[in-house]
Amino acid sequence: MSVLFQLLANTNSDSDDEIERLPKVSYAVLKDKALKDLLVSQRLPTNGDRNTWILRHRRYVHSHTQVVIQILSQMGDDEQCKS
Repeated sequence: MSVLFQLLANTNSDSDDEIERLPKVSYAVLKDKALKDLLVSQRLPTNGDRNTWILRHRRYVHSHTQVVIQILSQMGDDEQCKS
């Protein structure tokens, strides 16, 4: 979840950095090690079985996407207020 809060913090800066969007994942073709590495890269727990990992990552991606949508809509609102 810390990445989500970093996204929110970065929108308050004056930089023109692009907001990182997560790529789509095809869980069926990922081997267990690759899926586990994906969880580790997002700082997510790796306990449980494969189905738990997939559910955990899907929830994370959904939460991340919602934050990105909120940020983009706020940025759009800010742009409209400036003009």
